[in-house]
Amino acid sequence: MINTTNSRGRDLAIPSAVKRYNFTMGGVDLGDQLLLQFEPNFKSVKMWRKLLFHQLVTAAVNAFICYKRTFVVETKLDHLKFHQQLCQDLIGNHRDGSRNQQMRTVRLEHRQLVRITERHFPERIPDGKRKKCVVCAGTDRFKKSRIQWWCGICKVGLCVGRCFKRYHTRINFEE
Repeated sequence: MINTTNSRGRDLAIPSAVKRYNFTMGGVDLGDQLLLQFEPNFKSVKMWRKLLFHQLVTAAVNAFICYKRTFVVETKLDHLKFHQQLCQDLIGNHRDGSRNQQMRTVRLEHRQLVRITERHFPERIPDGKRKKCVVCAGTDRFKKSRIQWWCGICKVGLCVGRCFKRYHTRINFEE
């Protein structure tokens, strides 16, 4: 037994093995403590998912430990702020919806221009598959009619005749 003082200043007698463990505790134990803070707790039948997320969190914890050991004069981030900054840096601007919205509108305008100005011909859908006509069925999920024809360039199902002509001549084909 060894006499020591705890964090409150009280004198305690503890076994020498505990004193030696607490003195040399470091790397693995610190890593395990930090790992438990952000370890995702989800159920999965597929073991590779658990292993993948465990490896990602372990890599992030190791990066945090390396970050804490660097000799930089500026103030260091705590563990939560470090993880938030890491996620923000990894994601970058990909979560910004404005760029995606602009690209979506440009693609839509281009598709509408191609749909009206270029030459299109009705074709049979390959492999004998059937689709809904985008003009007469529209967004009606319950319409049962399926057709075998489509525009090979636009890749949308269209009835041969009136729907095909309406789709390729009007900017807004829905009435």
